[in-house]
Amino acid sequence: REIAAMLGVPQGTVMSRLARARSLLMTDIGGRHHEPA
Repeated sequence: REIAAMLGVPQGTVMSRLARARSLLMTDIGGRHHEPA
């Protein structure tokens, strides 16, 4: 809610963008072999 208010966009837009970002992160992380830090 706070993000939506700060950006002036609907809360649904923020939620969908967060869900997409999480999905992309999990795909990216899951597709890599574990490399030493």
